[in-house]
Amino acid sequence: METTLKITVKNCGNAAGTLGWLNSLLEDSELIIKRTRDDVPGMFLHEKHKRNGEDRKENEGNTFICSPATQSPSNEGFNLKRINGILYVLVNPTGNSEQKYIFGEDVCFTSYPLTPACETALTEFLEKAVNQFAEWYEIQ
Repeated sequence: METTLKITVKNCGNAAGTLGWLNSLLEDSELIIKRTRDDVPGMFLHEKHKRNGEDRKENEGNTFICSPATQSPSNEGFNLKRINGILYVLVNPTGNSEQKYIFGEDVCFTSYPLTPACETALTEFLEKAVNQFAEWYEIQ
């Protein structure tokens, strides 16, 4: 007995977790540096618009990217990376949305399962962003 399956892939370029989704997210976002709840400078991805097209306020749509590590327990759950002798806390690219750090922020950039191309692009984006932040932070 032979079974034949016909699979049709429709345009799902911006489905959550795809490279199209990540590109559209990054196109409508900007990297900003502002104080974290630990009162150190941190980098955030600020989404400029809500899904309905309305502008987001300054305190809305911010996803934590990185900051210098502190002695606070709020660093728990994040990745750590030492750059030029300074320890930084970094958001995990993906993970469990239930996992939160002490101030209630997500320790992962997204909880969506990612396609391999999207995971590679997100990891590269986060690495570049952290390196740019570290370069800025070191000259302050």
